[in-house]
Amino acid sequence: MKDLSEVMDCLNGKFGRDTVVFAAQKTSHDWQPKFERRSPNFTTDWRDMPKIQLD
Repeated sequence: MKDLSEVMDCLNGKFGRDTVVFAAQKTSHDWQPKFERRSPNFTTDWRDMPKIQLD
């Protein structure tokens, strides 16, 4: 863990404070999901799951 902290300190020193942080540090409650795009059955109907195509 010490090595990771040293690397993070080095990167933050080079690129600016808080450029690299642990994921848990960036949690905030000021965003809201786009509920207007959610299906009424979003947890119960597999057909309502968003679909993507991979090439």
